[in-house]
Order: sequence, then C-alpha cells, then structure tokens
Amino acid sequence: MSAKKSHKGRNLTSVLDKGRRDVALHNYLECLLAITFFIAPIWYPAFFTSCTTVDNCTPYTRLSISVRDSLPYASRPCAGDSTEADGETPEKAVAGKSAAARLPLTQAIEGGLYLDMVIYDDSPGGRVDSWQSMPLAEGLLPQGLSCRNGDKIMLARVSGGRGSSWNPGGSLESARAMEISLADEEMDAPGMYAECAFKTGGTAALELRPSLAAVRLESLCADFFGKSYENAVLKNVKVYLTNVHGTCRPFDRSFSGGEILNCGALSESDLSRMKDPSMLAGSYDKPVGIRYCGMDMTFFCYPDRALVEGPGERFTRLVIEAEVDGCTWYWPINVNREDFGVVNGHPGIESNIVYNYVVKITSLGSTDPDTPVTPSQVRVAFGIEEWDDSEEIMERY
Repeated sequence: MSAKKSHKGRNLTSVLDKGRRDVALHNYLECLLAITFFIAPIWYPAFFTSCTTVDNCTPYTRLSISVRDSLPYASRPCAGDSTEADGETPEKAVAGKSAAARLPLTQAIEGGLYLDMVIYDDSPGGRVDSWQSMPLAEGLLPQGLSCRNGDKIMLARVSGGRGSSWNPGGSLESARAMEISLADEEMDAPGMYAECAFKTGGTAALELRPSLAAVRLESLCADFFGKSYENAVLKNVKVYLTNVHGTCRPFDRSFSGGEILNCGALSESDLSRMKDPSMLAGSYDKPVGIRYCGMDMTFFCYPDRALVEGPGERFTRLVIEAEVDGCTWYWPINVNREDFGVVNGHPGIESNIVYNYVVKITSLGSTDPDTPVTPSQVRVAFGIEEWDDSEEIMERY
C-alpha cells in the first residue's frame, strides 16, 4: 500500500513539475514576443535596407530624383543622311536644336535600370553607413531611404541592373577617387551619377547627370575659291576625336588625367576596345563641295580640363580627314580652345555640354592629324547647348 502511495506521489510530482515548466515556457514566449514587437520598428529597417547596426536607424528620409541631361544619346542619323542643314549658312545651322532624343527618367524606367546608392557619414573618415539599390520601375519610383541618424553624403548612379558590382569604396575619400572607363560606356544606358548631402529625416535631392560630353559636327562644306584647286571637293571623309580621356572620376570634377585614346591620331586598336566605337569616329561617303552637307555626327568623350598642352596633357581635338585630288589632308580643331574660341569663359570640355560645330574648309589642311589648323584654313561657327537650353551661346570665327 505504501509502495503504491509512493508511486502515485512520484507521478503527481512529475505532473506538477511539467506544469511549472509549461507555465515558465509560456511566460518566456510571451516576454519574447513583447520584446520582438517593441524592437521591430528599429530592426526591420536595418534588416531590409542594409544598415550595419540597428542603433538610430530610421526609414523616413525623403528621396527626390531629377535628371539633368542635355546629351543626344539616341536617334543619331546614319553617316551620309541628309538633314535640314544642307546648304544653310553656318549661323542658321548651328542655331538649330538637335532633334535627337534625350535621356529622361522615363527612358531609364523603361530600360529596367536600377538606382544604386551608397550613403556615407559626413564626418572625418566618412565611413559607409548603408548601401541600397532600387529599381526604377514605373509606378515604383523610390520615395524614401533608410540610414542611421546624422549628417550624410550620398553617392548614386543609374546602372543596368541589381548586382552589377558597383563598389565605389569603403570611405568617402576613396569613393571620390573612383574611376570609370569610356570603353565601358553604352549609349543605350550611359552612366549617370549624383552626389548630395542631407540630414536623416530631411530630403535627399539627387540630380543625376552624365559624365560624358558631346562634340557634334553639324555641317561641313569646302570652298576653295581663289585657289588653284578651287573646283576640288572632299572625298572619303572621316571625322573623329583624338586625344580623348579614357577615364573619368564622376565624383571629382577637378580630375584631369588617365589614359588617352586616339592619342595624336585615329587608333583602330583603341576603337576595338570600345563597346560603341561610333562614340569616337564616323565616316561620310559622299563628296563635300561648296554647299553645306548636313553631317549631324555626334561623338562622346569625358571632360578635358587641361590648362596647357604638355607631355602628359593633350587637348581633345575634332579631326576632319579627307582626300583632295588624291592626297589625304587633316583639319584638327581644338575643342573650345584657342583660335576657334572659348565659349562662355570655360576653356576645354565639361560634362553634360554639347559642343556644336559647323565648318567651312577654305584651304588645304595639315599632313599631321595632331597639328591644329588655324582660321586661315577653316571658318567655324561654334556654339554650346547646356542643360536648360534657355540661352544659346555662339561664336563665329
């Protein structure tokens, strides 16, 4: 009898112990659930937006996006096509706006592009706060972003897709020294970059713009009046850029250096490296005489900020190459330099500006594609188009 009581006592004790353990586990889970709901507003943004810690992370910084772009990326006519500039004077031809397409944000949306952003602390050392990538999809334009509290600096680009391995650097200083390559540029998805400063909880205003500039030969004619060869015409015309900077730092506007493409002459080797060789060279298969021919050839390059020419610094040139009576001649023109004018007080080439040229050749050129011509050999109407296009600046030489 006592043995049975003892057995029942052990059973009752085990049941009570199990009940106490169940209650303790229930209380523990309730406590854990309460803690989870309490911290959820903090750790959810950090988890989904790549904040490196959960301290002071907020998702409520407003994001404003605009595109500042004047470059004609698409709808470039084929070489040899006639345009409305045929036969016009240089003044009328250069004053006409390009009908080529721009790159608005809607085109980026349709192209399935992504907005990549790296946010840095605006403090000595400028460490990375977070990295974020957002699709530019119709109806899903990003409205906000998350980062830790404080003053921030954001570097951004438009890319071809998530996972395109953009790594601008672990610090703000190294990111601003990042270089991009002209050989990798694609005209259906050109590189667009922006930098902005903001305070968490305020507005981060991104103004995306290309690092490229455009040099356009609108029209060309050859008038050798009074020369022994005055009835000659230009044949087998080629047009190209030389001394082109092959690299650029999109977040350092003072940078001028790096490798040179088409150094001193047209280089087939350099063209073969380009994803789009037509960015640097083109041809015209019709004879060019005294009437203006609408060339509408547009080439693209990175900024040229050299102050003087030297062993490591070469001015970017627009070169016209052609045959006259069976001999090859060159007419190299320094872009926005020297004898053919500095428009708007800024010598050289800057990003996001279109440099328009209309050229009348009046004499034989040079036998060297790297020796610039003078106003005694060509007449030039030269203008630029800036982003707002509200004021056109033109000079004639």
